[in-house]
Amino acid sequence: IKPQALNEITIQLDTQRDLIKNNKESTVEEKASAIDKLIKTAARIAEAIDKAQTNEEVKNLKNKVLMKFLKYYLLLKLNQLQEMKFIKKQKLFAD
Repeated sequence: IKPQALNEITIQLDTQRDLIKNNKESTVEEKASAIDKLIKTAARIAEAIDKAQTNEEVKNLKNKVLMKFLKYYLLLKLNQLQEMKFIKKQKLFAD
């Protein structure tokens, strides 16, 4: 169960990394910092899963991590929507 959990988390880590890389609002430095944090987080996750004693612990860790990724993704999308609304308002008042 540990390899499967690590695989699922790795897929999400890759998705998060791609989101960071493709974020047009962030600077190169901000992207590098975010990716560095993501790599460090991945290492901590792998260590925690490796230390887990039971399948239940592995499942709980996996679910906790995946929920955090989902929250991050939703916050990113919310921020993008707010930015789009702000730009539309600016254009509306500029005309």
